[in-house]
Amino acid sequence: MKKMILSSLLGSTIMVVLTTTQSNAALVNLALGKPASQSSVHQDVWFAEKGNDGNADGNVHHNHCFHTGLNMNPWWQVDLQEIYYISQVNITNRKDNYASARTQNVEISVASKNPGNWKMAAYMGGRMGLFASFTFVPVKARYVRVTLRNKQTYFHLCEVEVFGQSVPADECDVTPCLNGGVCTNGNIKYECTCAPEFKGKNCEQTFVNIALGKPASQSSVYNTTWTANKGNDGNADSTITNNHCFHTKNNTSPWWEVDLQAVYTISQVNITNSDTDSERAQNVEISVAQENPGDWYKVAYKRGEMGIFRSFEFKPVKARYVRVTLRKKETMFHLCEVEVYGYKYVVDIQK
Repeated sequence: MKKMILSSLLGSTIMVVLTTTQSNAALVNLALGKPASQSSVHQDVWFAEKGNDGNADGNVHHNHCFHTGLNMNPWWQVDLQEIYYISQVNITNRKDNYASARTQNVEISVASKNPGNWKMAAYMGGRMGLFASFTFVPVKARYVRVTLRNKQTYFHLCEVEVFGQSVPADECDVTPCLNGGVCTNGNIKYECTCAPEFKGKNCEQTFVNIALGKPASQSSVYNTTWTANKGNDGNADSTITNNHCFHTKNNTSPWWEVDLQAVYTISQVNITNSDTDSERAQNVEISVAQENPGDWYKVAYKRGEMGIFRSFEFKPVKARYVRVTLRKKETMFHLCEVEVYGYKYVVDIQK
């Protein structure tokens, strides 16, 4: 089992942990023999219906694979002909030569109507290999599309299987609540009561410190001992001489920031001050941005001294960069740990 990063929306990388899923034994391949289409057809031979004919022979010349022409973001899709609960898609790549390497940046998306609003269910960046199984939160859909995102290439697969089940009268029967969540009101519109550390409609989001070990910078460096990376090294020792704190020179509005390396939904920042000269940390502002340089947005502010520790909670906001600034102060700036809490989504994708 290999953990892969997926995204719920293009452009924002998030992660999810699915600790409960249904096995193939309890599900049915809904795609088998259903109407299929693709972005184009290569040589009028390898049509879309070859992608879900029930034959996973990996040799494209045996005519059990689909094959598009050269397209940007080429795709293949199937019409399941009615709404189902879908929770798994298996895809078998071409196996007969080097051309399997074309299958990269695979996105699984679903929709209830066509044309309609497509929703990404899973994503695998980079080369997929000869086989991949995508398991995700059960989602209602009639159409399933497989796309090679941000690629200009030919696209060929030798079998696409879509596993799911009919929508039951009580939707709690599809076990939509993950990570120990309890499902209720399934005969109207199901609701999940999540364990304390999880949130989200399906309890798929886990609250974690996403700043830990990420690239950090600061307005200046007092000396080579107290560098920016000491501010998010996971050690909140507040004795600055133990070398787990950052420290700037004397600046006006000195700052420290972290690059989360992707856009996350964040809602809390915890900061641990130094127990030496702690009074320097005054007028603390937390600001965020999706690009750097970009437009910084203030999410929290504490006027006056912050004390040894403070937790800033605010309305969830999407951001990649988080900056802590001593606003309108000319002083040295030192903190011993900055934690940024947000939601990650992790899915197990078997390769």
